Formats: sequence, structure tokens, C-alpha cells
Amino acid sequence: MTPSAPPTAPATGLQKDLIDTLDKAHFQALVGKGEVEGSLDLTVYSQKAPFTNDREAAQWLDQAGIAATATLNEGLYVVLNLHTADAVLRFIDLLLMPWVTAYTAADQLETLLDSHAVTSDLAVGTAGIALTLAEDDLACVVTLASLLGAPGIDSGLVLHRRRGIRRLAERMKWLLSGIVGSAVQATAEAGCEHACARLEVNLTVEQTHRLLDRLDATQHSTPTGRAS
Repeated sequence: MTPSAPPTAPATGLQKDLIDTLDKAHFQALVGKGEVEGSLDLTVYSQKAPFTNDREAAQWLDQAGIAATATLNEGLYVVLNLHTADAVLRFIDLLLMPWVTAYTAADQLETLLDSHAVTSDLAVGTAGIALTLAEDDLACVVTLASLLGAPGIDSGLVLHRRRGIRRLAERMKWLLSGIVGSAVQATAEAGCEHACARLEVNLTVEQTHRLLDRLDATQHSTPTGRAS
């Protein structure tokens, strides 16, 4: 939850909140007190920033309506001087919270899958969340499909062959697209001597939330499928 403060309050009052949110957003930056009393300097190291130099940063701040200035330090990193608490709050809302929401959804999905013995790897990027399931014969994919109401999704497929794996990916794509209500991209790679077969599913944050809702409903249902 985004902290609150009077709009004209000094930015320094939200220094801890800003640092905590940067951490949750996996946004690399250094926060310290600015030269102007009550302001905060935020030195940007993260590639998640929508700017690469002080001119682009100044344009972004102006478009975002954030009361701040942008300069370059001796290391040529962008330094944002946030003047007020309102500037800090707008920076958090506009730049950090979308990343916090995405990482939170990814962590929740990984935890939920792990509770069902489905080993997964999740990566958060600008386009959304990439879910990777890797295992010999993709048994974890079959388990996930069963949890989602599609037992036997591997019926008739030979999963140690490329064709079988591709067809499994197609079936999962249609299954997941139906569950989240929009098109999902899914690709698969056959295993080899040094790596297991793998399925990668690309989801938006909204699609991830819908998948979480479905899995959560499954987790809280009885073996007959009725809510307990």
C-alpha cells in the first residue's frame, strides 16, 4: 500500500517508505538527503527507469507531474531531487508500484505452485511475467493442468519427443487462455542430455491474478470440487 502524507510535507518524511518500496520493486537506487532542506536525492542505477539521461528524466518528471529535478552525478548516473512528499508519492505510484504489483503476483504464483509440488521459475519483465516449468517429460505441466481442471492433458502424447511437447504446449496455451480470459503465449523446448524439457508461459500481471484466483479456488475446494 502506498504511504500517505500531506502534499507539501518534506520528502524526507517518506525516506524509509521510498527505500522499502524500491526494494519491493527490485529497483536499484540510492536514497539520501538532498542539498535543499527537506528534499531527497534518488540516484538511479536500475535499468527499469524509463529514462537513460538527465534530459529524458526531466521530460518524464514533467509529463508525470512530479515536482523534482534531474541531474547527472560524476559517475553519469541520473540523480532525481524529489522536493516534497507528494513528489515521492507520485514517483512511487507511477514508476515503482507497477513493478511491486508484478513481483508480488509472481511470488504468490510461485508459492502457490510450490504448495502443489509444481516446481517453477518466474521472471518479471517489462512485458509481464514469464512462468517456466522444466522437468523430464514435463510431468509438472501435466500436474498443473490437472489442478486447473484438465486431467489427462497429455493423453495420446509422447512427451519425450518434440512433436508431443509442442502439442502439449498448444493444449496448455488454450487451457490457460480460457481460464484467464485472454490469449496466452506458450512455447516448449524438448529436453537434451544436459537440460530438461521446458514450457514457458508469458502472462500479463492481470492474467497472473486470474490464474492465481483459479488455483486458489482449487486449493480451497474439496476432492469433489465443491467449495469447503
